[in-house]
Amino acid sequence: MKIGRFILVASSSLAFLGAAHAQGGRGNAGILQAFSDDIAALAHSHAPGEPTAPRATGGQIVRASWYGGGERLNRRTSTGEIFHPMGHTAAHRTLPLGTMLRVSALATGLSTIVRVNDRGPAAYTGRALDLSRGAALALGIVGTGDSRVAIEVLR
Repeated sequence: MKIGRFILVASSSLAFLGAAHAQGGRGNAGILQAFSDDIAALAHSHAPGEPTAPRATGGQIVRASWYGGGERLNRRTSTGEIFHPMGHTAAHRTLPLGTMLRVSALATGLSTIVRVNDRGPAAYTGRALDLSRGAALALGIVGTGDSRVAIEVLR
């Protein structure tokens, strides 16, 4: 997948988050700017003419689910920011907060970049990753409940 597609997906979620913040939301503009800067750095870190995103490290296949509304709406994440269901974020039990991941759904072949900003899912569920609804939509896994995904740590 070309890095341009990743930027398009991320920028559309940033526009959504920015609009919510502009309407008086309690979001943190600094966090949005940092996420935007991270995506821009990833976009510029590949070699000219290279058709794919930068090489990642630590790839593994895990079970993932998504969360994105109801009781979670406007709740703060582990980083202190407001949870945005249509953002491209994820919850992971052990990865450092702020870690950027490339997540690829094995069933659909679609990929997106997410930022770990929360903790979860509970260990007893057997899942290793909870995605925001926006990330799950980008991966085409909203209707499945949970799905096998490949995750790669970008930074």
